[in-house]
Amino acid sequence: MTRGGAQRIATLASAFLGLALGCAPSDDRSEGSRPRVVIPDAGLQADVGTGPGRRAKRPRIELPPPVPPQPRIHGAPTGAADILRMRDAARSGTPDTRPGAIPIRKLDEARIEVGAIRVNTAARRIEVPARINMSKGILEYIAVTANGKLHESVLEMQAVPSHLHMAMLLLDLEPNEYVNVKPYGRRVSKAGARVRMFVERPSTKPGKVERVPVESLLWNRKTKRPGKAAEWSFMGSIFWEASYSADSARSVIGLIPDDTCVFGATEDVGNPYRGEGLGFEVNTRDIPAVGTPVTLVIEPVASRKP
Repeated sequence: MTRGGAQRIATLASAFLGLALGCAPSDDRSEGSRPRVVIPDAGLQADVGTGPGRRAKRPRIELPPPVPPQPRIHGAPTGAADILRMRDAARSGTPDTRPGAIPIRKLDEARIEVGAIRVNTAARRIEVPARINMSKGILEYIAVTANGKLHESVLEMQAVPSHLHMAMLLLDLEPNEYVNVKPYGRRVSKAGARVRMFVERPSTKPGKVERVPVESLLWNRKTKRPGKAAEWSFMGSIFWEASYSADSARSVIGLIPDDTCVFGATEDVGNPYRGEGLGFEVNTRDIPAVGTPVTLVIEPVASRKP
């Protein structure tokens, strides 16, 4: 091997080492924030020898041990067919009660509880407990759950994402259907149900509740106005390694493309991190105090006539 070839191999090996170290997450993080990325110190590449002929020495670097996978709960859904089976079992009066199964309890002829979520089949309405999570800042999500991307979501949903998926199925609303695209990826082959979303929050009048479109919590960075009332697509998240991705990622309603979410925006206004006039931020002119309990209300859009 020529000297130039050996130098190229050494350079590539050094680059791979730097990449591996640069992607190593640190344990120094706060709840709901992005993990800090550890960048190798430039000094690692410098000679630390003290005299002529001394070989360069580098400090020893210890990588953290791999994070063990979460134990799988027997009975948890491992695919879309499992969720449908659980819905049908509940409808037949024999709900799946194994640990990990989605809890479904019939309250009366019209009302059903799915964990902390209420479904009213007569009113065609889903009620989800939530709280105001941000009073300012740019957004990539309408709602995430605890320990999710709370630094860029206006709501913290206090329910399990797969339970919200089940609530939609109990109203006979179907998610997107997809086909695989080579060499990788997928595309929508059949669009899922469309819904509108509202927030019911304490009114300025004592004992009263105010209902507003969820988009009123947003500020459009291009138009410099509150977000317009919009429809949202029931994407249904995806299953990854036999787990419902939204439960793992804790992302529920996305403002940017994110197929781990249960719901997604039907109009792409851009990513706020990529330009001053793109995306949304919190509407600071009309936002309750952080921590204010609210109810996220989801209602299907009436089917369009052909």
